Amino acid sequence: MAIGTCRECGKEVSSEAKICPHCGVKQPIRKSNTGCLVALGVLVLLFVIGSLTSHNTTAPVTSTTTSIATSTETAQSDQVVTPPNAPQTPWVYDDSTDEMRGTPIHIACTATTNEVSLDFPYGNQHAYLCVRQHPRFGEDVYVRLENEGQFLCNSYSGCNVRVRFDDGAVSTFSANEASDNSTNVIFITGHSRFIQSLKRSSRVFVEAEFYQAGVQQMSFETSGLVWPRSAAH
Repeated sequence: MAIGTCRECGKEVSSEAKICPHCGVKQPIRKSNTGCLVALGVLVLLFVIGSLTSHNTTAPVTSTTTSIATSTETAQSDQVVTPPNAPQTPWVYDDSTDEMRGTPIHIACTATTNEVSLDFPYGNQHAYLCVRQHPRFGEDVYVRLENEGQFLCNSYSGCNVRVRFDDGAVSTFSANEASDNSTNVIFITGHSRFIQSLKRSSRVFVEAEFYQAGVQQMSFETSGLVWPRSAAH
């Protein structure tokens, strides 16, 4: 406890006193604003340091973000990096090797711009239209759901899908289920004719039937397909 001077009568009084015992004035000793000033000074100092730190670290943060984005793109495209001056394309390419035969596998896929609406437990999801060149299976075209689901297409009678390239007429293509009996993918027959039309199109609609979900349409952006992929390497 400190002793100070009353602001009214000038007599000594405790710094903790709320009323002067001599003259009765309230708050005889005014509290110092030193603590507030010190706190304000600390805040100003921290702000200045923070501004300098943010300025000095802007470049590394941007570099790290770019690195992460590049790593993600590399993982999705299996180390196929699109040059900065390349045209924008909805296609994602995957180039790998058949380890058994030592020959390349080329795949190009584009995702739907809409979603397929399936019953529980499958829910709404996107689909992919893919072109593949495989040393064992040859060249083919398939439509695959993003997750699990069931196309109405069996190994005995197959199925039909209706396709429209851009504003052209609706065509019918036959399709078959996968050789491993997966129900979330169908392979379109007549792939050569399909691919030739695909390379000239910018948008493709595929209509197929799903188990307990009826006939639904899938819309794909398809401009800029580079195929056969081996010709680009």
